[in-house]
Amino acid sequence: MEKKDETKPLVTIKKEIVRQERWYFGGLAGILAACCTHPLDTLKVQLQTQQRADYGLISMAAKVIRDDGFLALYNGLSASCLRQATYTTTRFAIYGSVRSLRPNSNLSFIEKISLAAVSGAVGAFVGAPADLVNVRMQNDPKLPKEQRRNYKHAIDGIVRICREEGPKKLLNGASMAVIRGAFVTVGQIAFYEQVKQVLLASGYFKDNIITHFTSSFAAGAGATLLTMPLDVMKTRMMNAPPGTYNSLLDCFKDIMKDAIVIAADSRCPAGDIIFDDNVLNIYRLSDNIYALGAGTSADCDFQARLLESQLELFKLNQDRQVRVATAVTKIQQHLFRHQGYLGAYLIIVDVDVTGSHMATVHPHRSISFLPFVASGSGGYTSLSVIEDRYKANIIEDETKQLIHKFLSYEIIAVRTEKQADYTLTKATAEVLSINVKKIEYDVVNGKVKATETHEAMQLA
Repeated sequence: MEKKDETKPLVTIKKEIVRQERWYFGGLAGILAACCTHPLDTLKVQLQTQQRADYGLISMAAKVIRDDGFLALYNGLSASCLRQATYTTTRFAIYGSVRSLRPNSNLSFIEKISLAAVSGAVGAFVGAPADLVNVRMQNDPKLPKEQRRNYKHAIDGIVRICREEGPKKLLNGASMAVIRGAFVTVGQIAFYEQVKQVLLASGYFKDNIITHFTSSFAAGAGATLLTMPLDVMKTRMMNAPPGTYNSLLDCFKDIMKDAIVIAADSRCPAGDIIFDDNVLNIYRLSDNIYALGAGTSADCDFQARLLESQLELFKLNQDRQVRVATAVTKIQQHLFRHQGYLGAYLIIVDVDVTGSHMATVHPHRSISFLPFVASGSGGYTSLSVIEDRYKANIIEDETKQLIHKFLSYEIIAVRTEKQADYTLTKATAEVLSINVKKIEYDVVNGKVKATETHEAMQLA
């Protein structure tokens, strides 16, 4: 009798492992990164808010530590952590949640960019209030003490902004933050996944820490290149006083305002004067330096051309761009030797890596750096028109309109006939008569004795 095989057939059970998206790890990682890099972020904000490039990274760090101590580098740390908790967590949550809807398929590069842009924009909008407080707290050490906001922490900053400036102020700069958030998320997340996918497909990389580090480094570099101009605009809009910028275009014009408008006028005083076409010249002293002159036209022309040759030699010797400080120093040294006998009043302007500059140099070597200046015949009257209509942060088009406006006034220092009566009335003591009498004198002793100069000097 055969024995039945009662062995049950083997059943293979496949357990599908569903990977849960831990999007909140992105927020925690962002908070930890903010604690480590906050001093550098503080210096970045202070460098971005300076109107001229007076400080670099090292010099700005030394200035902050010298003026306010080392802990000033950590101003706004609570706001930075709150920003990461809202902004970073939100964008990772949206990106991870949508990404998990297609777990077994790779998104195209366009789909990754679109998803990252939406995630970053929403996250930036959610984190805008914390970002605003963060920028202000980081920039506080650079302000005069009477202008500092002195927020105690992030929540105190949000409450005070609502109470002092209104709740709408919490979204100041949010439009630029949204644009920046979209670009930075595209760079950080979409680029990261795309670079990692390309590296793994090449066969030279495996799914290990080296691949993740390389992908992160490339994504961070791409995000920085994409967002640095937007980051500067966002920082300035958030730190600006109310009413400074009405739109993104106003902020862009303010950043790009480092330029100088110069003009020469052909008018001159009426009367018996010596006039030369040299006063109409705008002299190009170097690639970035120009000059105008007033005073004796021949002196201005000669001094400008002499300075031009000196700056050209300096440029060839140093192999770098000449700055206005060098030009001013050289013309000062030359004019000082002549003690005012050279009638050259020069206006020297330039735009270099430190910003735009306008300096006036007078015959006795005195100098002054001014935001605007008018020199020459009728200079005072023209300057009064500029003073009446000049405003801070004026843009190029408005400056040109202002110049055309004060030129259209036709203000000329015309020497007209004297209208006032300069005849002096008689004094109380009148001169009745004038008698000129020659004084007689006699020469008593006509002997001239020579002094012994050499011996006197030896005795002295």
